[in-house]
Amino acid sequence: MNNQELLNVLASLAQETTEQDPLKGYTVTSTEVMDEAPLYKQLSKQLIELETTTDYTVEQVQPIREFAEKMFLNIDEKAELLMRCDWLEVMKSIEQDIVTYNSIESVNAAKRQLGKVQTCPLKNELKVKLDELEAQFATAKVLSAKEQLVEDIFATGNKTFINLGTGGREFVLAEVLKATSSVELAIAKAEALEVQVQAAKHSTNVEELKAKLETLPLVHLANVPVEYEQEVLQKLLDQPTWNGLFNLDLLIRQYAVQVEKLRNPVQEGIFDTLVLDDKVIERLGIQQIS
Repeated sequence: MNNQELLNVLASLAQETTEQDPLKGYTVTSTEVMDEAPLYKQLSKQLIELETTTDYTVEQVQPIREFAEKMFLNIDEKAELLMRCDWLEVMKSIEQDIVTYNSIESVNAAKRQLGKVQTCPLKNELKVKLDELEAQFATAKVLSAKEQLVEDIFATGNKTFINLGTGGREFVLAEVLKATSSVELAIAKAEALEVQVQAAKHSTNVEELKAKLETLPLVHLANVPVEYEQEVLQKLLDQPTWNGLFNLDLLIRQYAVQVEKLRNPVQEGIFDTLVLDDKVIERLGIQQIS
């Protein structure tokens, strides 16, 4: 081809462009797309092998979890695999911690966790161990008939029984437990005692008041010296202001202290000074409920 022929050929000349690269400043990444169906089958198979034994380790579960977390197409299958991994790890955690459980509450918490796990050999084994622990703790907490009766009465919130004070409550419990453990009977006896206490207010003389008080479980009445008895009873007769068995018992001691102080103004008496305040009630170990 001569020069003339070259001039006759259609051609274009490339010119330098000033336009910016539209992809400049962007980072382009790629993700390898795999067929997740075979992966799911393989991971599920591995999980079945762990689920059907009891001596697997958490370390064996971790690679399965890592592969399952990479799945992003089959969401349901991914969720299933991760849940089964969770179950395997929960069972191993319970198996490791079971020796540290020291209360019925810790056993019940483990049972709640285990209840979410599908049935498998390790779950069955752990359930047996937890049931045995639960039975041990239940046996250790067996209450006597008296303790159980007190628990049941207090559960009712009955203030009459509670306000009897230690002496009154012990009297009622002893009477009831002679034949039964009835909460209703205990409350009825407590209320009957309080009726007797109120009836004593209406005594017309010291002898009548003494007779009525001697039918009541008053701890301090028996401790009043014979030589002070008439004066103490007279004070009660003159000021029948007590409200309940507990309060009456404390007043008897208070009046006995007053009489003893009057008769022996200098010498230390056989009674400690009694002040009806919270400190005394706390020292006696009795709670007054208004």
